[in-house]
Amino acid sequence: MKKLLLIGVVLLLLVGCGSKDEFGLGKYDGRSYKNENFKLDIKIPEDFSYLTAEEIASVNENSYNLSENKEVAKYRNLILNVSHTDGTKMMAFVDSQPNTTKNAKSEAINYLNFLSENDVDYSYTETTTDINGLEFFVVDIKLPFNKLQRNYISVNNDKLVNIQVNYDQDSQASAKKLFEMYE
Repeated sequence: MKKLLLIGVVLLLLVGCGSKDEFGLGKYDGRSYKNENFKLDIKIPEDFSYLTAEEIASVNENSYNLSENKEVAKYRNLILNVSHTDGTKMMAFVDSQPNTTKNAKSEAINYLNFLSENDVDYSYTETTTDINGLEFFVVDIKLPFNKLQRNYISVNNDKLVNIQVNYDQDSQASAKKLFEMYE
C-alpha cells in the first residue's frame, strides 16, 4: 500500500508547475472543464468533488517551488483533480516542455517501467481510442490490493496529456462515470 501512495506522490512531483494557459491548462466554468488543445469538454459528475482552477494553480505553484529542476517543472502542470467519496480519483497532467520529443506510448512505457523498478506487481492491457478526433493511447493497469488504473495519453501541438483514473474493484460504477466523459 505504501508503494501505491509513493507512486501517487511521485506522479504529482513529476508534474510540477506554471499556472499559465499557454502551457495547455484549459479553462474551468463551474463544473465544466474545457481544453481546446486536447479537444476535451468535460462535465464533472454531480457526485464528484474537484479542485477549482485556483486550487489547481496553487498545487502547481507549490509543486514548482518544491521542484529541484524548475526549468522542467514550469512546463508540467496538473490540470484536473476530481474525486468521489468511494476513493475513485481522476487526475490529469500536461507536459508542454518545448523542444522535447513527446510520444503517448513512450509515456506509458516509462510509467510501466517506473512501476517495475519499484517492485510493484501489475498487469496491463493497451488500446487506443478517439476522443473528438484526437487519438488517445489507453492503458488499463491492474495493481495490487484490487486497485485499478486507466490512463488516457495523447500528444497534440507538442503538448502531452496524461489523464489517470484510479479506482477499486468495488468502485467500478464511479469509474465508469469518468470513463464516459472520454468515450
